Amino acid sequence: MTSTQRRGVLEYRPISIDLGELDRADGSARFSFGSTSALASSSGPLEVRILKENPTRATLEIIHRPLDSIPSTSSRSFEQSLQSIFSSILQLDKHPRSMIQSVIQSFSPSSFTTISVNSIIDVDPSSKGVWPTPSRDIPDQGVMEGSFHGDTTTGKMREKGKRRSAPVGEGKIFFSDRSVCLNALTLSLLDSGSIGMMALPISINLAFLTLSDVRRSRDLSGRDYGTQDTGEEVLVLVIDPTVEEEIKAISRHIFAWAFGYGYGIAERNKSKDDLQEVHSEHGTKMDGMEVDEVPEGVQEGKGELVWAESEGDFSRSELELALGQGRLAAQKILGVVRRKMIPLLDDLTP
Repeated sequence: MTSTQRRGVLEYRPISIDLGELDRADGSARFSFGSTSALASSSGPLEVRILKENPTRATLEIIHRPLDSIPSTSSRSFEQSLQSIFSSILQLDKHPRSMIQSVIQSFSPSSFTTISVNSIIDVDPSSKGVWPTPSRDIPDQGVMEGSFHGDTTTGKMREKGKRRSAPVGEGKIFFSDRSVCLNALTLSLLDSGSIGMMALPISINLAFLTLSDVRRSRDLSGRDYGTQDTGEEVLVLVIDPTVEEEIKAISRHIFAWAFGYGYGIAERNKSKDDLQEVHSEHGTKMDGMEVDEVPEGVQEGKGELVWAESEGDFSRSELELALGQGRLAAQKILGVVRRKMIPLLDDLTP
């Protein structure tokens, strides 16, 4: 097993960022978590057809192209999610009667139809593509969503009875692929520089797996998982799961946080004078999306949650644990993006 596979449970795969690969687009970016990658291009403002013209703001068009098939219902749903996220972040009102167009190309299998699920986990063929229905009528077989039988402080979840892996539907897009697609789109818009952004959305996906499954792919050294009691299973939260881990997962989660000046409910409640005082103290500017060496948390804050999707069998406390660890991971990824962008900004300085 390679060193990449033997990472810690709260570690994501190596991040790769490449900007400006496409000459015919105003901006482009490739973002990768290990072998899972996506390439996004952004152009605009462009001339828009009369049917899509908006007299007060630019029309945002986002297109997702899977690697292994033509766009399906899952791609259309994903596009709508991205449009909802970026419509409130981009300064579309500055460019009325025009279009901002972004295209995202996945470079990893994004459809469950390309993977033989039955060869990895035991799934009843009749249940494929169907939302899981726990056996509520059988004692000690799963827990009602929202109930809790564990301790989140140690990173382990002890659940009553045994829960099955969440079935995966045909034609769905892996959460890991959605995550790199969103991050690539963010970077392509940032690379274009033709439309203002009030924040930078960063995405990360997580999953809960049984301890036995985690031991096969992750490094558990240095963590105390306790002793399993008879009749109980220990679930472990992992960050940036691989495709194989996603398929085996009891539950899967994906989140995105938007980091930026004055963006979000908490930041909007602050007065402009208060923000100016903070930035004056640290020698930064409030105009635009300046990327400077600012103490952590001053420039971006904790971020605003702009996207959350979950599937499988999970409790409220598990969801809260995933949210907390996901936010920390997103802040670290933001740091990687900033370190990538700072040299490029220096090159543009006269």
